[in-house]
Amino acid sequence: MADERSRCPVCRWDGLDAPAWTGISPSDEICPCCGTQFGYHDGAGGASVRASSHGELRTRWIARGAVWSSLPAPAGWDARTQLVDLGTEGNLVRAGEVRVVTTDVDLVSGLLWGAGVSAVGEVPQPDGTVVLRVDLPPGGLAALEAAVGDRWLVAVATVDDGLGGWREHARVVRAGRIVVWPPWVPLGPVGAEEVVVEIDPGPSFGHGAHPTTRLCLEALDRLGPVGRSVLDVGCGSGVLAIAAVLLGAPHAVAVDIDPAAVEVTRANAERNGVADRIDAGLDLSGVEGLFDIVVANIGAAALRELAPALVARVAPGGTLVLSGLLDPPPADLAPCFGPLELVADERTDGWTALALR
Repeated sequence: MADERSRCPVCRWDGLDAPAWTGISPSDEICPCCGTQFGYHDGAGGASVRASSHGELRTRWIARGAVWSSLPAPAGWDARTQLVDLGTEGNLVRAGEVRVVTTDVDLVSGLLWGAGVSAVGEVPQPDGTVVLRVDLPPGGLAALEAAVGDRWLVAVATVDDGLGGWREHARVVRAGRIVVWPPWVPLGPVGAEEVVVEIDPGPSFGHGAHPTTRLCLEALDRLGPVGRSVLDVGCGSGVLAIAAVLLGAPHAVAVDIDPAAVEVTRANAERNGVADRIDAGLDLSGVEGLFDIVVANIGAAALRELAPALVARVAPGGTLVLSGLLDPPPADLAPCFGPLELVADERTDGWTALALR
């Protein structure tokens, strides 16, 4: 069997039955299986490194669009320091990247969502692989590496933030009676029973198109927030809190650890004419009172961490809606929220929302 350094780290092909394959070397070489080209570059754009199973450093150079390499980093090259120092300049931001074969896109995307990222972009490559590009979660590169394990390598690249690029693909989204409308696209016909929520997410998560957001919106519609208090944890653009108020909740509290999300929530509340009924802030621990409906669309890891705080804010007879969860959700998650019990499990497009009461 070929040793680790002769394997292609993209498709894991080891060159057996192909005598001409010599593994990765300082000269450019192409994997005969997946066509990925490897090269030993100067690292001018930075590199990410991690230990392989045999203790050597595996390196993915970012410079010049280079692809995966299992070569040791050059002597004295401190790739992690280089990555930390990349910083932000103009529209450039640090992003995590994982290169996968197409059959692994859904699996690895799910793992990255579980790490706490707020977006996953798919960038097809000429060699047929796909680069999954994500924002860095609170745990940074280490959190991404822990999420994907040893099978895939994680890099940090400096990329354009692309905040405006998705807008040309935005669309009106319907979830139950709720119509989420990005104001730069045509609204189209609206039914008499439908409720329009005008949302510009800016740099925050929550346009309404993601399955978890739709699941939470549908849950709010089913629960009927008329006359009920609502807490939105991880509010992003504020779409859930604003929808709840427009559906009849007299007041909603929205919290997010991202200051930009809090500002966007306030701006969207203003554009929907409900700024006086939305209280947006950063600190869940500072939220007082109990709520008839608590919604937390923040992913499994954050839900586990916040379980006691979330349960403590559900009023007697109230409902806790959890999402940001893959299908199937972790089996050990719902028990974290005792004494609340699972009453609904809704799934769509590979994602899940749970309701507990």
